[in-house]
Amino acid sequence: MSIYATVTQGFSPVIGVQVTATIESPSSTFSPIEVQLRDDGLGPDLDKDDGIYSAIMLNTEVTGKHTVSMNVVGADDSKVKKFLGLSVPIISGQH
Repeated sequence: MSIYATVTQGFSPVIGVQVTATIESPSSTFSPIEVQLRDDGLGPDLDKDDGIYSAIMLNTEVTGKHTVSMNVVGADDSKVKKFLGLSVPIISGQH
């Protein structure tokens, strides 16, 4: 199961935070599982420092709907990544 969380302030990504997903199975027999999500560009995370934190959870043990909750904790080096000079092409349509 792939897990993604986008952490932003406004439209800007927040980097350097700790993101933890708590996954609860549909069966009360199993305890919740905690998984650390990363924004390092490795594994399931496609781009480093884009504010999208990712993880893969293997061996879910139980099929069905799982409940996922996220916890985000800032650190001393957490920051909002500002994009300056962002340009967006505008394509005019035919009238």
